[in-house]
Amino acid sequence: MYKQQKQKKHSRTASCFKIYAIVLTILISFIAGLFVGRSRTVTTNTLKQLGQVENKYTDQTENKANFQIFWDVWDLVNEKFVNQPLDYQKMVYGAISGMLESLDDPYTAFLNPEESKEFLAEIEGEFEGIGAEIGIKNDLITIISPLSNSPAEKAGLKPNDIVVKINDEDATKMTLIEAVSKIRGPKGEQVKLTVARESEDEPQEITITRDKIEVKSVQWSMKGDIAYIKLSYFGEKTAQEFQDAVTNILTKNPKGIILDLRNNAGG
Repeated sequence: MYKQQKQKKHSRTASCFKIYAIVLTILISFIAGLFVGRSRTVTTNTLKQLGQVENKYTDQTENKANFQIFWDVWDLVNEKFVNQPLDYQKMVYGAISGMLESLDDPYTAFLNPEESKEFLAEIEGEFEGIGAEIGIKNDLITIISPLSNSPAEKAGLKPNDIVVKINDEDATKMTLIEAVSKIRGPKGEQVKLTVARESEDEPQEITITRDKIEVKSVQWSMKGDIAYIKLSYFGEKTAQEFQDAVTNILTKNPKGIILDLRNNAGG
């Protein structure tokens, strides 16, 4: 009797264990299914998003960009380049700069944070450099105009001077941003420019000592009963300075106004 009860109890235990095992297996399978399904959904959504990004840039053009080449080169440099560690942020800046240079437009360029800071300082009307408006003419770095009473003017730079070299470095293939960044520098330091001038047979070297440059973009005066307004460049304060000048000029009851935009590199 006892033996039969023991066998029944053992049989019930075995049956319960089988049920638990089956339930556990189903639960594990269910969870695994959810995980796999979720992973596939995420992967599918990611691929769809990548496809949308690709279509965003390729549907409107005939040429299809292969970004895989970029990442292949990136990985290859990361694995094989001798001088490690790499400056990844500098590599990203370089890639962006190269992309914009491929447009063959001297006025389209990328500014890294330091260059952007210097550019904004110029717009605000205060920076350290030689004090000259520089632009591109016939694909060459050209002095548009030295600012009045600036180191550039005192050293003898003139409008339409072509900058051939900057500190003995060839400037004929530089972008405008590159040239400006090399000409700029701390107050008191010197920069040597080799310039070509129509009136001269040979290029000449001009050494300029950098200084703190503070310029007003708008200057005005009365020439008899005619008001004269000189707008040197467009900057952050130009609108307010121009409004102030006009307000003062109107009190003089001028018969006419001359607005001088000559040698304005920003307009």
